[in-house]
Amino acid sequence: MMRTHRAFTLVEMIVATVLAALLMGGVLLMTAAIARDRNRVTQAQAGPQRTHSTMEDLFQFDLTNALTMSPAADGKSLVLVGHGGMDAQTLRATGRLTRVTYEVRGRGADSALFRTQEYLDEPARPQAWTELVGDGVMAFGVTPESGDFEAVKKGSQSDEDEEVPGKVNAVSRRAKLETFTMPSRVRLRVQRTVGGLEREMWLR
Repeated sequence: MMRTHRAFTLVEMIVATVLAALLMGGVLLMTAAIARDRNRVTQAQAGPQRTHSTMEDLFQFDLTNALTMSPAADGKSLVLVGHGGMDAQTLRATGRLTRVTYEVRGRGADSALFRTQEYLDEPARPQAWTELVGDGVMAFGVTPESGDFEAVKKGSQSDEDEEVPGKVNAVSRRAKLETFTMPSRVRLRVQRTVGGLEREMWLR
């Protein structure tokens, strides 16, 4: 008596293939999520060791997308207004009108550089958020290297906006800062407790 061997039908093969594809997609998504979370945790834990290149890239992005800058004479803060907004979750550029404030907080070995951004194109929802740029930063400066910049008149920024409660400290002092249009070339200097950074940047 001959034995018959039942083979898989075409429908069963298609179902198995679809299930395998779904399973593989789920594994890939989980792997990507784990890698992203690990990267965020690593960056958070490695705050003091954040590389100069990362700090430089962040400054380069914000300065390139800024329309005006207001540096503090004491090297403790810098206010940029332009289209350098980033999404807080993905860190992708949004292109929205944004105020970015760099501010040194703390003293000596406990000092650190922070970046705060808030949207200006939707006053009711500024979506302000702050991130640590680097530990051990005592002071920094951004000075024009080219002559193609102009001073912005004080009346160009509203007094109401300067007095809005809840703004970050550096922003609340904006009235004391002199504002300039962005030059095509600047020099970035960062003074740290260990080492330092100086770099010429072309913005356009």
